Amino acid sequence: NWMSPADLQANILVLGRRFDRQELAAELVEAVKMSLRPRSGFECPTVLLTLQSEGIEQIWFLPRNSLHGHLVPAVGGCHAIDRDVSGAAVLGPEQLLRINPDVLVVFSSPSSAAKTSGFEQLPELSAVKNDRIIVLREEGQLIPGPSIIRVADRLRDAMGLVWPVSM
Repeated sequence: NWMSPADLQANILVLGRRFDRQELAAELVEAVKMSLRPRSGFECPTVLLTLQSEGIEQIWFLPRNSLHGHLVPAVGGCHAIDRDVSGAAVLGPEQLLRINPDVLVVFSSPSSAAKTSGFEQLPELSAVKNDRIIVLREEGQLIPGPSIIRVADRLRDAMGLVWPVSM
């Protein structure tokens, strides 16, 4: 099962009690809630969160029911795959072409040797045609925890560049 924002918030509060930092934990929980609060009232681009891989034969993605999946509505997007996923969240290139998201977000390691996202191999994709591929390279960005606040800020900034109406 995927970790939810509620799971993260509960874990922060448990750690706050354990280390006698309840006030700090409560502040952190509020910051997480604010960072993951859905935005609305504007045109909603379809967004797919993916993981950097060697090729595009298997495209691993972060579903809406994952902790990081909650970033999509928080940055003004709609999920390109609007259903919960249990187990492996993976697509083939044909499925990706059918979904055809407006924006592709690639979570990549800072040490990755990949110079591109790999999606350039599918020039018919809307995100490729319109130069709406966001590559995030930050250490620890996929670790479930308060770093989700920083990831939300970075993704929100990047979304403002590729889809300005979402801001």
